Amino acid sequence: MEVLTEVDEARIKTLLERGHFFWLDLHEPAAEAFAHLGGLLGLHPMAMEDTREFSQRPKVDAYESHVLVVFYTARVTGEDEPVAVPIEVHVYVSGDFVVTVRQEACDLLDELHTALIPKDTEAEDYLVYRIFDSLTDAWYPIISAIETRVDGLDV
Repeated sequence: MEVLTEVDEARIKTLLERGHFFWLDLHEPAAEAFAHLGGLLGLHPMAMEDTREFSQRPKVDAYESHVLVVFYTARVTGEDEPVAVPIEVHVYVSGDFVVTVRQEACDLLDELHTALIPKDTEAEDYLVYRIFDSLTDAWYPIISAIETRVDGLDV
């Protein structure tokens, strides 16, 4: 599996032509690059619109060739107010690729770029699992930070 962090048309076309599964993780993609990606991967226009606008509710939308999952995780700010900030992540899943799009920094996804896939594991299944597992596990430090903040309040 190859991990890309920018829309590299030539590389994406090569991967698609060769049938090589890849993950494209985009942080604050330029509107033009994202629009071009939609055509390149055949992403549904309604899904593209949701990702361009962001501020979506969590959901799963199934299209002919892919699924769009809007998912939320969060990160601790290290400050008293706010204790945490939400991170909206759009995950496109196809049999040929996974594309994640986010407007906020997300160390969890960055760390997954170098994660090894266990031998005899289907790359797509494992990657989708790891993405959602990592984003879900991020809530535990958030809960701990909120508990610490609440414990520190004078009642």
